[in-house]
Amino acid sequence: MPDLLWLDRIQPSQRPLVGEKAFVLSQLLQQGYPIPPGFAIATTVWQQFLTIPGESKPILTDLSGSSLHIDIKDYRALQQLARNICQDITTVSLPSQWLDEFLVAADKLLAPALILRPSLAIFDTAPYPIRGIWRSQTCWCEPQSFENALKQVWSELFRAKSLFYWQCGGIELDRIQMAVLVQPIGGAIASGRVVANSTQWQIEATRGLGYSWMRGEVELETYGVNAVTKEIEAQSLGRKTRECYIREKPTLSSANCLENRSLPEEEQENYVLDSAVLSQILTLTQRIQLEKTENFSWEWVLNRTEKTPQLYLVQWNEEQQVSPPISSTLSLPLVTGVSASPGRAIAPVRVLTSPDDLHQEISVGEILVAKTLEFYWFPLLKQAAGLVLEQGNLTSHGAILARELGIPALVGAIDATQLLETGEFVIIDGTQGKIYLAEEGNREEVIGNREQVIIGKGEQFEEPSAIATRLLVNLSQPSSFHRASRLPVDGVGLVRSELMMLELLQAHALTWWLQHPRKLIAELVQRLDQLAEMFAPRPIFYRSTDWRSPEFPPLPGSADLALNPLMGVRGTHTYRLNSALFEAELAALKQVREQWDNCHLILPFVRSLEEFIAARKQVEEVGLLQRASFQLWIMAEVPSVIFMLPEYVRAGVQGMAIGTNDLIQLLLGTDREHSQLGQFYNESHPAVTAALEMLIRTARKEGIPCSLCGAAIVRSPELIERLVEWGITSISVEPEAVEATYLAIARAEQRFLRAEKTQQD
Repeated sequence: MPDLLWLDRIQPSQRPLVGEKAFVLSQLLQQGYPIPPGFAIATTVWQQFLTIPGESKPILTDLSGSSLHIDIKDYRALQQLARNICQDITTVSLPSQWLDEFLVAADKLLAPALILRPSLAIFDTAPYPIRGIWRSQTCWCEPQSFENALKQVWSELFRAKSLFYWQCGGIELDRIQMAVLVQPIGGAIASGRVVANSTQWQIEATRGLGYSWMRGEVELETYGVNAVTKEIEAQSLGRKTRECYIREKPTLSSANCLENRSLPEEEQENYVLDSAVLSQILTLTQRIQLEKTENFSWEWVLNRTEKTPQLYLVQWNEEQQVSPPISSTLSLPLVTGVSASPGRAIAPVRVLTSPDDLHQEISVGEILVAKTLEFYWFPLLKQAAGLVLEQGNLTSHGAILARELGIPALVGAIDATQLLETGEFVIIDGTQGKIYLAEEGNREEVIGNREQVIIGKGEQFEEPSAIATRLLVNLSQPSSFHRASRLPVDGVGLVRSELMMLELLQAHALTWWLQHPRKLIAELVQRLDQLAEMFAPRPIFYRSTDWRSPEFPPLPGSADLALNPLMGVRGTHTYRLNSALFEAELAALKQVREQWDNCHLILPFVRSLEEFIAARKQVEEVGLLQRASFQLWIMAEVPSVIFMLPEYVRAGVQGMAIGTNDLIQLLLGTDREHSQLGQFYNESHPAVTAALEMLIRTARKEGIPCSLCGAAIVRSPELIERLVEWGITSISVEPEAVEATYLAIARAEQRFLRAEKTQQD
């Protein structure tokens, strides 16, 4: 008979049977903390499951009691091995006696839906923190749904992220056991977490269940609390656009328990927590700090009941050191703006006002503050701790670079250059879009770092299921190539060539490089060769230079023609005015493809068929088109492409990447950099969605791949469901958006397949 251990009865000697999560919560429950009831399916059940004969379990048999010896750099092989093991697990049926016992216990929880949470027991000390890597499963309280969820939780031991972890840590599989914690999951009014240290607490909340903020779909409302006085000294409404909840149980009870809904504007504009609930959270936080430790975090859920709402503690973690959640002083922010890149840092300010500032002694680890980020300042971002801009938006080059480099950034920070002074120590909170004055004693403290921001979650991220839509990544900085290559992506959908060349411009002016083409080609080859090798055999789509003035120094011969970055001399048109730079790019691509055949070319901002034909002729003359594996694409940024795509295909276009940033501006007559016109930039505008649908469906009809590589889907993830429905073949995002986009694609594809099946039935 399987071992079932109820939380309110688990003894310290039973810790190896129930794993860490179940044991910690059981002890808190027995000490009177408000923990939801539940029971643990012991590690012995997992061990017994491995002995059940099945139709296909050779991999599990081979792995029993052994170490993994696989190439963890080969992410495709890693994922395939994980899929094979999980398939082995799901093909074996649980004994009916087990299921009967599980359901008898589950019925005592008096809930139609359950959450099954992995509770790991690793013998000896694990080399790395293992919290939060393995996913929970929800199910209906009925046999088939419960069995499927239980086996999915067991499969977590062998998903690609887990195999990666065991291999890196040298952990043999016979040292790993998994118990499963079963608890009820009900109608949640709100959920969130608390992060606390001896001086400050930060309370975070959103509507409904916590899945919406765990997936990054919402921005939590926050409350900064003085731990001594218990007074709320700062708060932020956040951006809560969606709510996750338990759906009504359908006739087919094996269906998913969870459902999302978009919140109406009036609900988005209101705080979730009232004074009564805040008081409960504060009281419980104070109790934990008095009885347990000063540094900790805990997660909570507020459930509906017939009487009054019930606050539950659902997760507790003791921390070695918890950084100040909002600011060292809990004062009002010095500057506020729009969050452009998440993360926090404490560092001195460096205000940039003119090109002459480049000649100053600028230290590594300063927070750069400017009205707008001129091209000659771009290279400074590689050594910066943060970025604050008075102008710009989420799609500005400064914001894009900050996210790729993993440094916190704000845009739209009004009067930042006047309110902040060079040398002043501040806390930049890129997640909340605020700047605070740092206390003297905390100036040596570092909150977060770029390694964690760019890939911290990605290295531990495992897709919920395979997706048909290819997920690609946008890159420009060589310093981020290696980290991004380890993300679960199918390649690079956009290499921003101008930003990749910033280091070159720091060394010499553009005219100097054009006068020394061999040196320019060698530098480009070095960068592209590095990128191609890291991602091989995954494709790399290099977008040739869109050298627009005044964002970048103008090409010789086009300076007098510059109007503005959006409508001036730019894109493929510049290759006809001065072809020297484009010729160097083509020569570099040709050299790289002699060793790596995964490099392809995208032509930017194509205004006319004639422009494309002229550029294609140059590509052909270099010899790139002679190889069947080479692909020549165009960016769909000028609205005329919407109507002329068939003609472009007949002229030789082999694929298309939709650049939503410029396409939206031209469709709606707006300017994303303009303080007033920027308000009209709307990726969900009916004209925009109609244009996207027409482009994608036409590309599908013409038989060419269609990718989308703008920031629209990051700002409005609900677009992904439409893109999947229309037939998009790939989506390319910045590194920090990979995980959330993967999950959104998976959900969209699942909903689309379910809808198709319903129509067929």
